[in-house]
Amino acid sequence: SRAADTTDVVLEESLPAQDQTAYDYGYEGDGFWVPLEGIRAVNVQMVTGAVWVSAGDGGGIFLRTDGDERLLHWEQNGNTLNISSRGGGDTLYMAVPDDVLDSLTINASPADVMIDTVNINTLDITTVTGDVRAGWVNAAEITVKTTSGDVYLDGLTTDSLNVSTASGDVEGLSSSARVLEAKSISGELEMDLLGAERIALETTSGSIDLSLEAGSCPPRTPPEQLEAPMPGDCRGVDLRLLFAPSAAWRVQDYF
Repeated sequence: SRAADTTDVVLEESLPAQDQTAYDYGYEGDGFWVPLEGIRAVNVQMVTGAVWVSAGDGGGIFLRTDGDERLLHWEQNGNTLNISSRGGGDTLYMAVPDDVLDSLTINASPADVMIDTVNINTLDITTVTGDVRAGWVNAAEITVKTTSGDVYLDGLTTDSLNVSTASGDVEGLSSSARVLEAKSISGELEMDLLGAERIALETTSGSIDLSLEAGSCPPRTPPEQLEAPMPGDCRGVDLRLLFAPSAAWRVQDYF
């Protein structure tokens, strides 16, 4: 429900056609248009269900839920827009304009999170028992934390990528990151990476499969010690792997 201090919005039906970006991603029904009005950060709290964020046009943020709209609440506090939904199993759809927001923070428990084609400075995602999918995101910093969900990354461009999961798998395809830190206790870490300068991968009982651009590192056979810094002939890549002696791992040229 909308409190008295909630930012004024207009129904989506009154928006110009070029601002109805949601329809490009298959959204249906009415939604809400939140004018930016100084907004530089967005915080999302989701209790069960899913959060789907995509790129939008114009000077505002589009919101829609496929559940009860009375359970969707937002308010602006300074330059931060706080959004929450208490609908059980509902999906929150959100379209944000490119290159406007400094940060997007999503806390979901338990809920899946999907981020598609977004340009932003800082992206921070935390979820419990939910999967995270992020594709074609351009951000200076990306942080993803999940307890038991899987993480799927594709086409990311970032200076710093930090991913951690307790029992889920992490799969990153064709992404560019100057610094990568990824950790999983029992899951698999599989990353294809471009432009890396520093990489740290850690797993307790899972496996590591790292592919770097051609010429970065020759294939390796696993050493018998727990901590295995890679030799310095990886063309300037500071590479550190931490794994159990019995864990399967591979580092290879790929691209």
